[in-house]
Amino acid sequence: MVEILKIAGIYMGIIIGAGFASGQEILSFFTVYGEKWIFGMVFSGLIFSIVGGATVKIIYDNNIKSSEIFFTKISGRFFGKVFDLISAVFTVVLFMAMYSASGGFMEEGLGLCRIYGSIILFILCFIVFCFGSSGVGVVNGILSPIILFLSIIVCIYIFISKDKMVFMYGIMENSDYKWLFSALVYSSYNIITGIASLTSSNDIIMKNEKTFFGGILGGMGMGVIGIFTGAVLFIYSDIASGVELPLLSILKNSENYIKAMYFVVIWCAIISTALGNGYAFVERMSNKLSINRCVLSFFLSLFGIIFTYADFSVVVGSLYSYFGVIGIFMIIFVIIYTLKNY
Repeated sequence: MVEILKIAGIYMGIIIGAGFASGQEILSFFTVYGEKWIFGMVFSGLIFSIVGGATVKIIYDNNIKSSEIFFTKISGRFFGKVFDLISAVFTVVLFMAMYSASGGFMEEGLGLCRIYGSIILFILCFIVFCFGSSGVGVVNGILSPIILFLSIIVCIYIFISKDKMVFMYGIMENSDYKWLFSALVYSSYNIITGIASLTSSNDIIMKNEKTFFGGILGGMGMGVIGIFTGAVLFIYSDIASGVELPLLSILKNSENYIKAMYFVVIWCAIISTALGNGYAFVERMSNKLSINRCVLSFFLSLFGIIFTYADFSVVVGSLYSYFGVIGIFMIIFVIIYTLKNY
């Protein structure tokens, strides 16, 4: 059971980034389509659960120890190398982006110097990476439930403390099909890093043949958080639209303890995403180049500080759609392989 919860934590942790926790991704990919946002979120949660569970099952049955071997197994040698390269690039970009997010959180959320956020993230990442996937599993296994629980508490607070008519706001765009494609793109670019994170957790997965339930559970957790957060953003879309931190704008006049909970959610999301993406890259490169994991972890974590003041949101945001389309093919290959072999 412990291994199942660790895998669920790792899987959720890498997907729940600053964009998700702030509400920006949910606003952009779901609630912008009006009342149909709920169908998109349920669809996305199903994709996360199915692909997450299938990925862990494939890893366990074939004792897969790297993303390249995994992609080669499901799609062949050529596509395997292409997918692995794309996965490596995306994970390291998102890892660096979390330094920018961490610095921004320190500055905008707490009124401190940005560099403090990056230094804290550097220390945490280096220490946890040295403990391997078990360290990442333990930390993200702790952070993910905290994010899930506090996110729900914050959303419930908004529901019961604000005076708004449900479904009165938020119908910004109505489309019969765009919501479906948007949900698919959102799921697919997250699947890229999700698969990378799971393949780097081989030693946890191989301890229990039921760890595929961790992939399913993690996907369900993402769906639950997404539904609660999406409902809030849909109802208050007149307040949330056009701002960098939609949920924070809704909580502007709320009690300080609720704001504190939300800050914890954001901080935990940044850390968990940095750990998931960073370790996936460290594990991949240490095996490929035969470099000591702790040495590589130190230099990668230290290198991230350079990007403290970089505006990665624009860069990553512009790449999401492209990575999302590529991720769709990964999802297709995982599903086809699963249907053919199970």
